[in-house]
Amino acid sequence: LSQDLMEDPVVAADGFTYERAAIAEWMSRGAVGGRTPRSPLTNLPFEHRTVLPNRAVKSQINSWREEQAAKAKAAQQRRRGTERPQEDRGQ
Repeated sequence: LSQDLMEDPVVAADGFTYERAAIAEWMSRGAVGGRTPRSPLTNLPFEHRTVLPNRAVKSQINSWREEQAAKAKAAQQRRRGTERPQEDRGQ
């Protein structure tokens, strides 16, 4: 819903994965007046409002974050290794 990288992915009754805070807010807004909240992806009513942690997606996100951090660190080290001090540049 937010299109941000998820911190706390959960599976809702429609079988799709959402950020916990985003789907909770969606369900709350959809339940106004006693209505049954609807899926933001299918527009079908949710059979229930229970959400379950999606540990597989959370693990994949954590692995991706670690990989990105390692790549950024390696790139920074390469930049530092190729920089020459000012006095070595003939200035």
